[in-house]
Amino acid sequence: MHLTTVVMNDGAILCGYTLHMRKTAKEGYLLLEDVHSRNLTKIRLKNAKSITTESERISITQRCADEDELQRCRELGWNGD
Repeated sequence: MHLTTVVMNDGAILCGYTLHMRKTAKEGYLLLEDVHSRNLTKIRLKNAKSITTESERISITQRCADEDELQRCRELGWNGD
């Protein structure tokens, strides 16, 4: 698992592990497991300013890098709603 940092539109910062992400045109959210408390939080993508996963392996031929999850969701069909 890789650590994901979420900066919300209101400035709140959450850190944890992404357990599930849905990124369709109709619905966009992720389930984040808090690093310390292990609580699950459902975050609607439209309420997030940025979502970054550290040291994510983008493909088998590329080295690990931080990945912009919101940009990836847009590329895969999430329209921002």
